[in-house]
Amino acid sequence: MPNGNLETVLKDHQIQLSDRLKLSMARDCALGMNWLHKATPPILHRDLKPPNLLVDKDYTVKVCDFGLSCIRETDVIKDKDKVPGTPLYMSPEVLTKGNINEKCDVYSFGIVLWQIMTRQDPFPEFQDFNEFRSAICRKNVRPPIPSSVAQSVKSMMERSWNKSPSTRPSFEELIPMLEKAIMEVTIEESHSRKFWEDHGWGEEALWKHFSEALSTSLGLGKEAPDMIEWRVLKHMLTVVRDKNKVEPEHVVLQEKFGSVMDRFYPLKESKDYNVMTHLLETINTGWFHGDMERKGAEERLKGRETGTFLVRTSNTIRFNFTISKVDRDGRITHQRIEFHPKKGFSIIVRSKESNQKSVIHSQEDTLPEFVARLKQPLVLLIPCAGSLMEQFSKDTGLASLYLQGTDYY
Repeated sequence: MPNGNLETVLKDHQIQLSDRLKLSMARDCALGMNWLHKATPPILHRDLKPPNLLVDKDYTVKVCDFGLSCIRETDVIKDKDKVPGTPLYMSPEVLTKGNINEKCDVYSFGIVLWQIMTRQDPFPEFQDFNEFRSAICRKNVRPPIPSSVAQSVKSMMERSWNKSPSTRPSFEELIPMLEKAIMEVTIEESHSRKFWEDHGWGEEALWKHFSEALSTSLGLGKEAPDMIEWRVLKHMLTVVRDKNKVEPEHVVLQEKFGSVMDRFYPLKESKDYNVMTHLLETINTGWFHGDMERKGAEERLKGRETGTFLVRTSNTIRFNFTISKVDRDGRITHQRIEFHPKKGFSIIVRSKESNQKSVIHSQEDTLPEFVARLKQPLVLLIPCAGSLMEQFSKDTGLASLYLQGTDYY
């Protein structure tokens, strides 16, 4: 496999793993294990751990290494001599040579899920096997779950590694739990998530169906496709499937929808303010260039005057925005605006006079209002050419599109 095994991926901290990707890998593992457990007769893996999970180029996970697997032809199995598997991932009933069934693999999955989310090794405090076995079986010791882990994921861990096998969910039950958790971390804004869930879309939706549903939800009517913000939204949300077709299909990816809606929330706060008005305010500034990586920003700013700048997003960084600009020395620099829907905007600025750092923060501002605050401290003077407004306004009259009375620059 191009990316080796899951242990290698988790230990390589140069590889960025979003919570969505982590949970997607856990779901892949659960799907593979569910296939084994649903076989006739059921197959128990007995050694589920990150080294036995292969990762392909797209970070899809495949269950492998069935050297210790066994076929369950009776309700329970009992180990007679040696206990197969790796101790750190063994359930209490395996460690004590009790009766086992498929739920011993579920326990192992709970530890693997913890390892995926934390990127840490479980139980580093134990060196002695007997002490470890006593801690797991008698004292019910389990890995500490960080507060940053979503409650739904924490619940899955705790249920999976429960001391009682009958309390642990099956992989068939875990799969929809993981799907829901993926949705929660992908689309954090509650109204947007409900909109997506209510329409029963999975990983993606056809733009045709999505646009009809969104237009109806926002009360925009048939004029929506002609609106510049609608065209920008389509550009930001969709990818093209089957490009060789006469009429290729545009699809909205769940991940792109979550990223855009979490940045330009709310989906619908009131009749007069929603994601479209928020997006229109932003593109009307003339400095918003949409999704763009560092290299693209530098190419666009190359040779520009001091103070020329643009604001962009990146698929690799959740929520945040980046200001790319030409500084006083003619260098192109990049500075991140930290953003979270519940916490607002913040950025670290350095005073030219004292060289001291300070934080500019606002929980109430929209993105245009926050960038306007930064005009003086960051010397943001000239919006860079090539913005989304320019790209999508070539065939549209602009006079009616600008928000009257709004002066962000």
